[in-house]
Amino acid sequence: MQQSRRAHNGRKVTALVHDLDITISDTHTGEILRELVLDPTRRYQPSKRNSPKP
Repeated sequence: MQQSRRAHNGRKVTALVHDLDITISDTHTGEILRELVLDPTRRYQPSKRNSPKP
């Protein structure tokens, strides 16, 4: 699900927001691009990075 930001450049997206839960999806395909829970104690929301498995 996590791809480089450059891959999403120019895509039309839809943001579904329910309280602090946010889902970002591609408007045309419905592909989920990002899911997160907003942390109101932070000024920004860090990207979730997948660490390589050993």
